[in-house]
Amino acid sequence: LSSVVTSRIGVSIYEAPQAIEIISGELLSDLGLNSIRQAFAYTSSITSNTQEFFQPGSFKLRGFDLPQFINGVSLAASGFIGPGFITNDNIERIEVAKGPVGLFYATTTPNGVANTVTKRPEHVNRTKIDLNGGNFSRQKALVDTQAVVSEKYGIAYRLIASASKMTSRLENNENYNMMAASVSIRPNSKLHFQAEFANTNYDQPYPM
Repeated sequence: LSSVVTSRIGVSIYEAPQAIEIISGELLSDLGLNSIRQAFAYTSSITSNTQEFFQPGSFKLRGFDLPQFINGVSLAASGFIGPGFITNDNIERIEVAKGPVGLFYATTTPNGVANTVTKRPEHVNRTKIDLNGGNFSRQKALVDTQAVVSEKYGIAYRLIASASKMTSRLENNENYNMMAASVSIRPNSKLHFQAEFANTNYDQPYPM
């Protein structure tokens, strides 16, 4: 019910002064999408120029290139047509704000921004294992485990690991391996410390 994309702090979506669109991680999982490149096909106002083998595509919002951020940090470009591969396996939600909100992100484009929020510890004990397959010899395995280390000091961690491989319609292999770890410390209601690490190895059918 809240968003951080418009002002860099938590604001109720109903009270935010700009149009905000939320793409939840649950929707991305239900659709079986591997990358945020595919997620933008399910938004309004964003047009995408996707590539045959999921190389970095170009995305436009209201006529301008779409600035993309992850946890408020600008995504590095891969080549000359946008950010590289980012898997949905560690995505909590994608927030798309339309309008001159880019001033909060040091960008001058007047169209808006897309901010991807990664998964964090939820201070529960839970493990999820997901195995699936599909067309083009697709195979994927995912493990998402989290636990509370100390309830007294509010310490919790979360580990996510996934591996996927598939063959394109032109019989080229596309593989990736992802691992993410995060720690959350909430000693009281006033303080909240977080640290996270993520690494993805992605093999695309051919280089740009």
